[in-house]
Amino acid sequence: MGKSKGEYGGQEVRLQNVLFPTEIYCEEMYLRASYKSSQHEPFVVPRGGRVRTDTYMNAFDIGTWKKYTDISNLSLCIKVHGSVTIACFWEGKNRKPVRLFKEYINAKEEKEDKRSFPIVEFYKMKEGILYFELWAETDSVLEAWFATESKAERQIKLSLVICTYKRKKQLEQIIKVLKKGRKNKAFCQQESETEDTGNWLKTFIVDNASEIEDAYGDGIVVCHNPNLGGSGGFSKGMDEVVSNLHDFEATHVILMDDDVVIQMESFYRLRRLLTFLKPEYEAEVISGRMFRMDKPWVQYTAVEIWNDGDIGHVGWNQDMTERQYLWDMNDNTGGEYSGWWFACFPIGFVKNNRPLPFFLHCDDVEYGLRHGGTPIILNGIQVWHETYEYRQSPVIAYYDYRNSLIVNALHGSAKADKKQVWKQFKQKITEVHVKKDYILEYFLIRAFRDYLRGMKWFMEKDDMTMHTALMKKKRVCRYGNSIRWRIAFLVWKRG
Repeated sequence: MGKSKGEYGGQEVRLQNVLFPTEIYCEEMYLRASYKSSQHEPFVVPRGGRVRTDTYMNAFDIGTWKKYTDISNLSLCIKVHGSVTIACFWEGKNRKPVRLFKEYINAKEEKEDKRSFPIVEFYKMKEGILYFELWAETDSVLEAWFATESKAERQIKLSLVICTYKRKKQLEQIIKVLKKGRKNKAFCQQESETEDTGNWLKTFIVDNASEIEDAYGDGIVVCHNPNLGGSGGFSKGMDEVVSNLHDFEATHVILMDDDVVIQMESFYRLRRLLTFLKPEYEAEVISGRMFRMDKPWVQYTAVEIWNDGDIGHVGWNQDMTERQYLWDMNDNTGGEYSGWWFACFPIGFVKNNRPLPFFLHCDDVEYGLRHGGTPIILNGIQVWHETYEYRQSPVIAYYDYRNSLIVNALHGSAKADKKQVWKQFKQKITEVHVKKDYILEYFLIRAFRDYLRGMKWFMEKDDMTMHTALMKKKRVCRYGNSIRWRIAFLVWKRG
């Protein structure tokens, strides 16, 4: 598709599509409607129906786009087949909507009518959200988006790295979305007619089980790898991205889990945000938030806070169908790192940095803290993921505890003080011992003892052999734990 001229006389670039509930079905995250909407495309507003887009997915956050980008103008664009009345509103934190325009569109006889409505007040707006309300006089097919005609100074190309292990079925659901969305011509309408519209996203799948065939076609590469865990898998993916820069000049690398549910709009909005990013933010990480899989309207976290191992979350467990969260939904205050369910790093950082080369369950923590800064968030950039209360085990507890000690030591936390470390370990073991959970007690003592071995031991050990041995450990003797406890104390005291 060729270039599209806009109302300001320049080249129209889509920033944010208006999404309808067709992929992750939780209607009020997308629309506030007077009827039960369909999950099927194209999106139809029935005769007499009314929809409003003051929602997490579709509100346009003026403050965030103005803070991080250089866009200087904005339009609301709509394609409709039918007869509708549309009104656009600005609403600030005082919660008093201001109507910017109201328009009647009659496209009953034509195939469709495409209109662009400049937000002429945009230049003086500092905060708040934009949304529209639409009333249908007839059954009406609808498509809508926000666009700018600001000049894009750089072309963004994204390399997506997915580390997988025996999750082929879940992985192929992700691939299905990527293959369909990668060549979306409507999204890529500002590209030149001769350019491959899909040449902005390339996916590297690192298969730690070495069981997946490289048969997914253009834009998707499968790399086989030993089972080196998340850190080893993502490191392999980063190596592949960097070694292929001569063929695909990636500007950014996205690290993403293999057991998430995605919608393509996350990649579209991410690319547009990066396209217009102000120079002072070009080195920052973009964090995709996590929504719950069991309650898909609930945001589990927007961005992560390490807090020396006492992990916190920005926007924790918020019901994003509620309007009260719209005004602060992109506030990243306090955020320290992005979880690798979806984290986007500039290629310059990736070229010179890899995760620590051993099984590190806190690999995303250490890598993010090493990068520094405060990750940027934007509504509509997210995944759905199973939360961690469903993923706990004694082996995971081993990695969590051991690696939190390592991260604090590497990054100069006050909690890495020798006396503090012992005090917290003693308290943790006592709590578990009282509960008579001797297998968990064993793994925590083992984690503490391994931490005391030092970085040289970690760099030289065989991760696969050790992990296999940990996985096989199903029973322990409580009296053996007492001996291990005393040995750990003696090693700590001597160190």
